[in-house]
Amino acid sequence: MFSPDFVLQRSLTLLHEKIWVIFADKETKDSTGFVIHEFAVDHQKQGLVLDCWRSLNPSSQTFHACRGRGSAVPRVLTTKVLRESSPTAAVSVDHSACAVSRTNVQHLGGLTMTGITATWRKVASSEILKRSSQIVSVIGDKALIFGGELKPREPRDNDVHVVSLGKYINDSSLLSRTTSAQAPSPRVGSASAVIQEKIYLFSGRGGLAMAPIEETGSVWEFDSTSSAWSQIKPDEDSAYPAARSYHCMASDGVDTLFVHAGCPETGRLSDLWAFEVSSRKWIQLASAPEPPRGGTSIAFANGLLYRMNGFDGKTELGGNLDVYDCKSNTWSSVTFPADDISGPSPRSVSALVALNIRSRSSIITLFGERDPSSLGHQGAGKMAGDVWAYDIESRKWREVNFTEGHEPAARGWFAADVLKSLKGDGLVVHGGLGENNERLDDIWVLEF
Repeated sequence: MFSPDFVLQRSLTLLHEKIWVIFADKETKDSTGFVIHEFAVDHQKQGLVLDCWRSLNPSSQTFHACRGRGSAVPRVLTTKVLRESSPTAAVSVDHSACAVSRTNVQHLGGLTMTGITATWRKVASSEILKRSSQIVSVIGDKALIFGGELKPREPRDNDVHVVSLGKYINDSSLLSRTTSAQAPSPRVGSASAVIQEKIYLFSGRGGLAMAPIEETGSVWEFDSTSSAWSQIKPDEDSAYPAARSYHCMASDGVDTLFVHAGCPETGRLSDLWAFEVSSRKWIQLASAPEPPRGGTSIAFANGLLYRMNGFDGKTELGGNLDVYDCKSNTWSSVTFPADDISGPSPRSVSALVALNIRSRSSIITLFGERDPSSLGHQGAGKMAGDVWAYDIESRKWREVNFTEGHEPAARGWFAADVLKSLKGDGLVVHGGLGENNERLDDIWVLEF
């Protein structure tokens, strides 16, 4: 294969497997004068597969890649590689065909596209924040946390925990909490959305029977300026959505809340409702494409509502980004290969957030449960630790690469929201359930 003078330089995550990248210890030049870096990727998976890479023009970040065993013609490979000279720069390479031998790579066509790089910053870690199936809403520079469970099917509390998203907090006394007799009852699997300085909450699961909390269509409002709860009861003449858990919410940022899907007393739902805060009226909208699901996510951007992922009772869902047009009350779908190459793999209890990345409107999906536990809600399945960005204009997915440093553990059943700041949009992630079936107590910010 390659000579033993290749040295171990660094590692990266490829298709969610840990691999080692081995660089040549010296450079050579081809007949055109371009510098060639040639190295192999040794997968820690079944068998030994040789991946040969060559940089024909490092200055333009054009990389050629192919995969195969021995001298066999390799299959198409789409992946990412970190440049030796610039660890934070990443590229995606998609090649139609190439032939490989020990010392040369012949490139027969391909497309190069720059990747997205972001940095994780840990904000807080505290035992009181340890929980899953909770909600987090970001207002200004603070994350407000409500609900969730520390043990399966046991709501932890009904306080509002407030965390500043500034520098790292390692002292629980620096965290604040609001306790109120007017607060909603303790619950798990609720959903929330923000309009200006207020958080809105609908339903969830709780009580002695851990059943969906029936409040005849009421929406709970938390005013972050006064730290006060109020219950908004809907207009008596309007129908309202059934009580549910593991549903999702979004808002248009002005006056309308959207509630979608989830788990009622039995089964799962695919309905979509809008609640006008000013008029206190519920309006039932067109249902989303089948199948009904829980643990799905929605996000609002530019007059459209985006929906993806979830669990239908049998399998995790993926490969479709469903789009609701608020003006026409119709749904359409964008399909993509859910292979962790051209798009994110199927998952549930993840998150979907609308934000701007370098002034481009984007949808972010991240983390979630890939494979449910055989123990149901009592156990933890296989979790994802990746982040994907969907560019709304180009309708393309790109996986987000992380700069070197700490990053959150893979998780599902967590909470996330967008962080708006002068530096640009970011993403806040809190808590959840790890693959070890332990609740997590950390808060992270992903900065683009």
